[in-house]
Amino acid sequence: MAPDRKFRYASKRKLSPLPSVAHAGGEYKGKGYTNSLEALRENRNRYDYFEIDFSFTEDNHIVCSHGWTRHERDLALGDHQEGAPTLAVFLQNRKKHRWTACTLDEVVKWLRLNDRKRVVTDIKEKNIEALKTIKAKYPDDYRKFIPQIYSIAQYEEVNKLDYERVILTLYATNISDFDLVEWIPGKNIYAVTMWHHRIPYLAGRLNDLGYPIYAHTVNSPDVDQFLRSNYGVQGIYTDSLASADRR
Repeated sequence: MAPDRKFRYASKRKLSPLPSVAHAGGEYKGKGYTNSLEALRENRNRYDYFEIDFSFTEDNHIVCSHGWTRHERDLALGDHQEGAPTLAVFLQNRKKHRWTACTLDEVVKWLRLNDRKRVVTDIKEKNIEALKTIKAKYPDDYRKFIPQIYSIAQYEEVNKLDYERVILTLYATNISDFDLVEWIPGKNIYAVTMWHHRIPYLAGRLNDLGYPIYAHTVNSPDVDQFLRSNYGVQGIYTDSLASADRR
């Protein structure tokens, strides 16, 4: 097993919390999950961090989409066909709708124009392959992306890619709370993201070890305040709650 790159933060490290992360680019005209250029533009003055869903097209291009089931295609394109489209079909179909589901190339162009912004990746299939592609294709820009990993098994390979920050998200892993607390000390993980039900046990333990906790998806100011005040949650993924006052 390869050793970690030099761990950036000591135990009980003091970190400035990220502002709220705009889930799927944040709401656009009351609609969530668009992963669209319009959402990025609409929300750029409200957030610095944008979570975006990425998927591979049939011909192996990375585009902004939650996936390719009928429901997921409808979120991106309003398209009721099944299965991954080719890039050409993806680009053609998006012209029919109220927003422009973006490609990886377009996200990078937007990041270059908005240098302080960062994109948190949500790549449910072929995550490591996608992260390698992003780094290889955009060697000058890949650190503007903050990868999420979905299991501790993905950690070693993603850590070697030398992204500036890596977030462990727990919604797709079966690791127990106890095993996570045993595994994580010394790991180059910037933060851990989880559903509400895992927060009461994990928040205190991970915060004591110096790992910020993020909750998803939170769209209620009362829930946001409760999680921060009672459990030390340092950030949320949200469709609609900006946090410029916390920057």
